Formats: sequence, C-alpha cells, structure tokens
Amino acid sequence: EAFLTKDKQWIVINAGTDNVWKRLIGVMGREDLDRNPKFHTQRSRAENQRELHPLIAAWVGGIDLQDLLERLEQRQVPATKIINIADIFHDPHVRARKNIIETVLNSGRMFATTGIVPKLSESPGRVEFTAPSLGAHNDQIYKDLMGISDDECKRLKDAGII
Repeated sequence: EAFLTKDKQWIVINAGTDNVWKRLIGVMGREDLDRNPKFHTQRSRAENQRELHPLIAAWVGGIDLQDLLERLEQRQVPATKIINIADIFHDPHVRARKNIIETVLNSGRMFATTGIVPKLSESPGRVEFTAPSLGAHNDQIYKDLMGISDDECKRLKDAGII
C-alpha cells in the first residue's frame, strides 16, 4: 500500500507476510495490533485492510520519509519511496544514461525531454528534432488537405477559431 509521509512523500510498504507484519508493527510500536483477530493473519489483514490502512497511514504521516525508510530498513520491512517526475529529472543514474536530455526548441528555449531508450551499443540513436510549434502545420492542414481558401483561413484566424 502507498502512504503519505510527514514531509509529503509517498512510500510503499510491503508487509504482507506474517513475519514481515510482526516486524512492521514492532517498528510502529503497535504490537497490540497482532493480538486483534482482524489483523492477526495475512488473510484477516487483507479482509480488514480498510480498517488497517488508516492506522498505518496515521503512523506514517507523522514521520519524514528518510527517517521512516531507515527505521523500516533496520527491521527488514520492505519499503521504497514512490518517485515522482521531479525525482526522475534529478536522478543521477537517469542523467548518466541520458534518459533525460536537454534540447533546443524552435523558439530557442532549452527544453528537457526523454532521450532514446533503450541504448544499443551499435545503434544508440539520437534525437534529431523536437515537436513542431503549435500551429506550425496549419496551412498544410487547412489549405492543402481541407481545401480552405487563404481568405477563409484569415477570417477563421481573425475570429480566433484557428
């Protein structure tokens, strides 16, 4: 399940087995939960997760991500941060693999975009151009493909329709 930490980061905790569950409630300081028949077995926890998850969420919500990850790791409870798009853009491994690259838009502005994946040793690929600017192909579509006259295109543009 995913839970929101005190510092507004999302974490996934996997304590599905009975052994890991006991380690989790030990970290939580809530060994009493194991004595509750609703939470004593893997099956009962699954059947009562709507009641159980808010208890875990309340605990997680009081702890910053890094501190929580360290506590869970010490007790061997599987957990990980859910990375967001900002994390991906700042990840050194993603940058080193050139999965995110900087390119220049037609306007001259620098723009971060996805690189070529996968990287193949003999044909690694490259980004040769970016997407066209908004409206770059209007004439081709409206005039050539749709057969709209220059005057009609001007009228539609002046009216804010295209």
